[in-house]
Amino acid sequence: RSAKRHLKKISGNERRFKKDINHCITKSIVQTAKDTNRAIAIENLKGIRTNSTVNKTVKTAIGKWAFDELGNFLKYKATLAGIPVFEVDPKNTSIECSMCRHIDKKNRKTQSE
Repeated sequence: RSAKRHLKKISGNERRFKKDINHCITKSIVQTAKDTNRAIAIENLKGIRTNSTVNKTVKTAIGKWAFDELGNFLKYKATLAGIPVFEVDPKNTSIECSMCRHIDKKNRKTQSE
């Protein structure tokens, strides 16, 4: 019984921590967009947990990431601030030129850039 209670407590702490971090991040993003008079674009990450071809460690990290909650917080805060939010298809975003939209693998030299 004690172990279950402890796990439940830890789970609640982690959940509240993630929620607080997501609120802080989205508040900062919306404030920056408002100050610079810009829109917000986010990637549509539906299926990221199932369509991923990475190792187990990365899948575990992705599984713990509350990206949907972050997106929902961002949308509602941006709407309240009058800032448009666009969902972008994530395909080729890392190899597409942001100026001319030309797609080339040379646009992304390595994974770390």
